[in-house]
This record gives sequence, C-alpha cells and structure tokens, in this order.
Amino acid sequence: MRARDMLHLAVVPGDSIDPEVCTAALEVFATAIDGVAELEVRSLPGGAWTYRDVGDALPEETLRGCRHADAVLHGAAGLPDVMFPDGTEAGQDFSMKIRASLDFFAMHAANCRSAGHAQSSG
Repeated sequence: MRARDMLHLAVVPGDSIDPEVCTAALEVFATAIDGVAELEVRSLPGGAWTYRDVGDALPEETLRGCRHADAVLHGAAGLPDVMFPDGTEAGQDFSMKIRASLDFFAMHAANCRSAGHAQSSG
C-alpha cells in the first residue's frame, strides 16, 4: 500500500443506524491509514431507503462506483417497513447482489473480542 498515493473507498451507508456506524468506521479507517495514503470517499445509495426512493436497492450507479473503488464499506441494509411486492423485506438482498456482481463470495469483517486480541470473522 505504500506505493499508492490515494485509496478510493466506496461507502454505501445502508439503513437504520448504519449511516452513523459507517461514519464512525470511516473516522477509524482514516486514522489508521494516516501518513500511508490519502483517502477519497464516495458515498453511494443502496439498501431499503434507496429501494423506497428509486425502486432498486442496488442502483447501477452504486454498482459502478463500487466496481471502480479500491474498497467498499457498506452498512447493514433493510428496514422492516420497506417491503418488496412479494412481502419480503427490501434491502436485505443488497449484500448478496453486490457480492455476486463484484465476484466477492467471501466477505470479511473484523471484530475484537477483547483488548489486544483482534480476530476476524467471515
């Protein structure tokens, strides 16, 4: 990563409290890469709110932005009161659609069980 001057990050904030979660995650991420690379963040629509507003949980604009980014940060998608015509919750399919579209069939999320003992789950 030291050879890179700029890290392009696509952020799909998601629904409910996840825009706030993504904001906090971005602050941590920016601090972690400080001095190593500059961070260019592009916020993109996706999830149940987007489905409610435009009729698609994963618009083509978002998919294009994610394809051109070096990394993607997305919050949880789905709201219990936003439904597809078949009665299933809109937005929850966002993760599977983006994984399949970008050939990401295993996603990784870090967690920390106790101070100093970082583990990853996927």
